[in-house]
Amino acid sequence: MKRFICRFTLFISILYLTTYVIDTFLTNKIKNIVYNDYSLWDKMLSGQMNNDLLILGSSRAWVQYSPKILDSILLTNSYNLGRDGKYQDISILCYDVYTKNNPLPKIVLCDIFFMTMSKSDPYSKEQFYPYLLNNTIWKNTHYTHQLRQTDRFIPMAKYFGHIHEIFNKTKDTDSTYKGYYGYDRIWDGLAIKNINTIHYQHDSSVIDMTDKWLKQSKKDGVKVIFVHSPIYIEATNKIDDTAAMWNMYRSLASKYDVPILDYSHDSICYDTTCFYNSQHLNRKGAEKFSLQLANDLKSMGIRSFLQR
Repeated sequence: MKRFICRFTLFISILYLTTYVIDTFLTNKIKNIVYNDYSLWDKMLSGQMNNDLLILGSSRAWVQYSPKILDSILLTNSYNLGRDGKYQDISILCYDVYTKNNPLPKIVLCDIFFMTMSKSDPYSKEQFYPYLLNNTIWKNTHYTHQLRQTDRFIPMAKYFGHIHEIFNKTKDTDSTYKGYYGYDRIWDGLAIKNINTIHYQHDSSVIDMTDKWLKQSKKDGVKVIFVHSPIYIEATNKIDDTAAMWNMYRSLASKYDVPILDYSHDSICYDTTCFYNSQHLNRKGAEKFSLQLANDLKSMGIRSFLQR
């Protein structure tokens, strides 16, 4: 019996060590693929970022706010932390990871729209795989992204079903500039034509999370600005209960002295040459919007605030 236990223990140890080595190899392979999701988390965790201005939000932030333009007019060092397919819960996670490892920013531009206060779903959850042992990331992703304790602690568990996909990935260059990705695409309005109503979506836990984040940001002396970047006007006109949406944003804004810049009815919103779909500006539109936003922020005295 003792001999059996020794052999079984040795077998388990070898199996664990083997899967651990393969897990480490796959994790390194993923992290070495220069892809926006992984390179950004690595940058934030590195402790080597030092940006005065951060941009938070979903893919709308990712493709619509150009740090190059903002930097040139506001004389700052900005970074776009927009996450494709993610909402305010993951935006706050990005902010928390950033500020736990890097100096506090002075300004945060928080992109808002009708889905900002939704809970993020498991889309693109693979971006978190290399970082599940980080307590901040684990705490804020395991529930909404359907991650299990076995994914965190048992080597290879998280990669089952994805190994073939990982090996087929090819190393690519990072196509973003300070987190921003400009899309060179033309207007495709088919999707919005087939939609009758767009629902304002929100989750009370995400609103509460945002309230706490705004309270802490104000305490830290970080100025948060809500920005409703352009949406094609036909989509805006199909959103239900916009009054409730704006009441929610204005309530949070007034509570913590957060300015709101609303571009939901700007002239850009009527120009399909500036969009590739109803909710996202293409590069032409993004750079036009970023220029207007930068000048509006300058007029508000933000450049002087940044230079204190």
